[in-house]
Amino acid sequence: MTHIDFIAEIGSNHGGDLDEAKRYIEASARAGADIVKFQTLTRDGLIARFIRDGDDQVVENPKYAAFGNVGLPDDWHVPLMRCARDNGVEFMSTPFSLDAVDLMESIGVSRYKVASGDMTFTPLLQRLGATGKPVILSTGASYLDEVEDAIATLKHAGCSDITVLHCAASYPPSWDDLNLSAITTLKTATGRKVGLSDHSRSRSGCRRDRKARHLLARDRRTGPPLRYGNGRGRRPDRRPAPARAGSGRWREKAGRQRNQPPPQSAPRPL
Repeated sequence: MTHIDFIAEIGSNHGGDLDEAKRYIEASARAGADIVKFQTLTRDGLIARFIRDGDDQVVENPKYAAFGNVGLPDDWHVPLMRCARDNGVEFMSTPFSLDAVDLMESIGVSRYKVASGDMTFTPLLQRLGATGKPVILSTGASYLDEVEDAIATLKHAGCSDITVLHCAASYPPSWDDLNLSAITTLKTATGRKVGLSDHSRSRSGCRRDRKARHLLARDRRTGPPLRYGNGRGRRPDRRPAPARAGSGRWREKAGRQRNQPPPQSAPRPL
């Protein structure tokens, strides 16, 4: 029987507390996760502080001020990786910049995860591919040809082990909006290993997933708004439940299939 890799998505739910991040790792390991995943990013590296408005005037970017994601300090990576190893799980963190890739190469991570929003970030894909390590791609809001182009970029750069995740771009989606058959679409179209990046609240989808899923243990005190999670908050000292099913629809638009959220879905807060 094929082994299913479970990824515990800790993200930025540690709220800026290193000990809390370690407790999430321990809780995820107790829950049976194979991998714990964080996000290596900074607000200044991800969002422009100033933008031009409709009158071409330079103004402060409201998204910069509203950004609530607590980044992962560079000096946390080694102790978190050590904590993961001590608890029998693999450490992984999604890189949002080329510098983040260099950092994780320096500490020796085993694989990489690409966020849906970076599906077309070609320099990042080329840098990841050049490491020769396995790469997991999330496909939320992506067109199918963008997924195929990303795979081609990774492969050309030197990556042969690529997993493609069906992903919802609504956080969380309702059960009525789930489209797990998109996993089969990705498998047929790409010929790659497939899986699910899950943010739903229902348990049902878990029974139908076939490769990789995310767990989410939500912070109970401080940190960013967490409506993009699966809606099933757990304290890190309690066993987090496996998340269930991804969503989104492969819809026809201008002759291209797109994996996108239902129209009424709110965008994912960072």
